[in-house]
Amino acid sequence: MKTFLLFTLYSAIGFVLETVFSLINERKVVNRKTMVFLPLCPVYGIGALSVIGFVSFVGDHPLTVFTCGIILASAVEYCFSLAVDKSFQVLVWDYGDCPGSVHGRIQIQFSLMWGYLSLALVEYIHPLVLEFSELVPDYCVFALLLVFAVDCVATLELLRAIGKGAEIRNVCPVLKRCHSSSENGL
Repeated sequence: MKTFLLFTLYSAIGFVLETVFSLINERKVVNRKTMVFLPLCPVYGIGALSVIGFVSFVGDHPLTVFTCGIILASAVEYCFSLAVDKSFQVLVWDYGDCPGSVHGRIQIQFSLMWGYLSLALVEYIHPLVLEFSELVPDYCVFALLLVFAVDCVATLELLRAIGKGAEIRNVCPVLKRCHSSSENGL
């Protein structure tokens, strides 16, 4: 249950980071969640847990953390994008127009950012998240797990519908963007 809670917390932090990033770059608040109901970006949860898990084996020297962050988070980002694309024929993001892009799934500037975020994660964020997670009772984590499971089913069904070209209205902006990208053949 603890791992699921950490995954959810890091997915929520990822949502906040994405929202702040869009505010800075687009000068407006854009809802960047990738689930239908919950404000989560699961790729961040998977990436954070990957970095934390790997660093616990190899050590937390800053150069190691930075390098692991670049490699692991980029691998998670690439594999996540590839899995959604191959499973549902939906692009969740496309860096294809950016220099340093690999198949439009990852991009060198963001990979470097993952390295810096990994340093902050290991040094500052993870200790605070661990402390907070100790305060959350198991029954709350179980309730969150049930809501997350329902949201996963809804999100996967929406991705399936988008991949089949269904007319989608009133969905979260990231998935709506995926739908319009699919229509445009990106």
